[in-house]
Amino acid sequence: AVASLSSYFLKLLSIGTKGALLTGPFTKCMDIYDLHDPFVRKWFDYLAFALSGEDAAHTQAAPVAYMMSDLHRPNKVLDYPKGGMESLIQAMVGGIKRYGGEMKLSTRVSSFLLEASDGKAS
Repeated sequence: AVASLSSYFLKLLSIGTKGALLTGPFTKCMDIYDLHDPFVRKWFDYLAFALSGEDAAHTQAAPVAYMMSDLHRPNKVLDYPKGGMESLIQAMVGGIKRYGGEMKLSTRVSSFLLEASDGKAS
């Protein structure tokens, strides 16, 4: 373990106490680095929501930092599905129907039945 960590030791030391920021909310990083522009903060809220389903105040900083690093690699973009999110939903519904399922909205589900013969749920 020592040999494998040795090449990263100086990098780890350079992080210092800022490494603890990665386990806290991403908004703390934005505050420390003076990111107060409302547009930028809303953009990070969007990015955080895409990662965790929560805003930046409720998303750990580490995944946001990783995503930012990943986005800034050559030829990378933050994109969306062709046709928007509706096309993704329609594809899911199509797959359910193709295999004999049906989609019911605003319907209470009290149980699932799993057929032993074919493994289908109802």
